[in-house]
Amino acid sequence: MKNGIVNELITAMKERIPKGQNLANSLADILYMGKEAVYRRLRGEVAFTIDEVALLSKKLGISIDQYIQLPTFFPSLFIHLTNTCLSSAFADGFIRTGK
Repeated sequence: MKNGIVNELITAMKERIPKGQNLANSLADILYMGKEAVYRRLRGEVAFTIDEVALLSKKLGISIDQYIQLPTFFPSLFIHLTNTCLSSAFADGFIRTGK
């Protein structure tokens, strides 16, 4: 499934926002962006950047490593990449291609 990881992350986000709160409103507050920009991400029209995923993960207490299945030789590379400040251009390509 092309957006399987993103869909799983969105489900996890829904589970972690307070009951009765709108997901888009909550994400807009966390990401400091307009609701329409958030809705484009939720619909899959625009990819979440790695910086956005990292911020949401931190604020909502979501461990993204459980959603990303890497071959056994990639964990140290993944840890290095997630702990390194990436340019948004590289991050956008990383999320979209899944590489």
